[in-house]
Amino acid sequence: MKLRNFMYATMIACAFASCSNDDVIENGPDAKGDASLTIGLGVKSTKADIAAGTETAVNDINIFLLEQETNTVISRVYLTSEIKSEYTYTFDNLEVGQKLYCVGFANFSKEMTSVPTSEVINVSGNIEGTSLPMHGLSGDVTIAAGDKNETTLTLVRDLARVELVDLTLDMSQQGDENAFTAGTFKFDFISASVNMAPESSTVTFAKRGENSERSYAVGDKFVGGLTGWEWNSLSNDEQNNSYIVANTTEDFATYIMGTTTSAVSVTKPSSIVFYVLPNEATKEGGEYSNDNPTAFTLNGTMEVEGAVRDGQTIKNTYNSFYNIEIGKDGAITGQDAGAGILPNKNYKISLAVAGIGGGIGGLRPSLKVKTVVEDWDEVTQVTPVK
Repeated sequence: MKLRNFMYATMIACAFASCSNDDVIENGPDAKGDASLTIGLGVKSTKADIAAGTETAVNDINIFLLEQETNTVISRVYLTSEIKSEYTYTFDNLEVGQKLYCVGFANFSKEMTSVPTSEVINVSGNIEGTSLPMHGLSGDVTIAAGDKNETTLTLVRDLARVELVDLTLDMSQQGDENAFTAGTFKFDFISASVNMAPESSTVTFAKRGENSERSYAVGDKFVGGLTGWEWNSLSNDEQNNSYIVANTTEDFATYIMGTTTSAVSVTKPSSIVFYVLPNEATKEGGEYSNDNPTAFTLNGTMEVEGAVRDGQTIKNTYNSFYNIEIGKDGAITGQDAGAGILPNKNYKISLAVAGIGGGIGGLRPSLKVKTVVEDWDEVTQVTPVK
């Protein structure tokens, strides 16, 4: 009898001990889960898919995993291949309860051993649209047990895109001052270029809790120059070929005053796109200013016959230049007019030629511009040029 009671007591004691050991393994303060975090990559644009050979290409990327409170790097990886749409990377062996976030730097063409607070981007010519430098921050994550932890690292481009999307000859937009009242005007596209674009920019990267904001300090060297006349007290003898798109084919658009009733399309290369570093203006008292603004320059041949202005009849052929300040001139949708060139913006420019150009006789040529800025972000700029 006593032996049987002793056996029962021993069994009950073992049962309690078993329950106590299970509690320590699952819920004790020293418990560690075999957890992981999966990072998805995205690019901030209207088309967010990552694809090789496109403006969303990620050719190489540094990803850092950091603690939220201390900003200590607990893991990092440098990837150089197999990065494409719906790409993910998984960090393993994480502790349950860790509060983490990650940062990434794409297309800087080097392995980074620590998170940079700033980085100098150098562009000596028109950079390829398939290797645009980008960086980004993920959201905060508290690690739970298992492999269900996920976050997205959204990359933001550190350059802007400038595109001439539409070009017309439209003398109806010439305005009242020095306006032609009659005549035949023929215009042929020669080239489009970007001038006074920064060669270097220092990017100060955003920190956690500051969204995707960052600042850019523009260098004092600029790519390209202006041909034929002085603009904003800046002039050069020739344009930089790496920032120019030209077409030697003669194909004149014709506008006859009093007969032509709508804008006439000007033949141009199908793709006129430039990738440039940001060149932001300074805002004080509600007004923007920029000592070295970036210009978009249109060059073309203007043939004028029977043109009447101020009682004079003109017949001449002009090598004409028209310039606009990107992000300022004309009607702008997508950002404040005058803010300059901002990163991750797509400046879609439409121009209407509305004058002979040339800048001769002290007359500064101008364009009618419309610019749309949307998410790349796109900026639309439309203006007549005179």
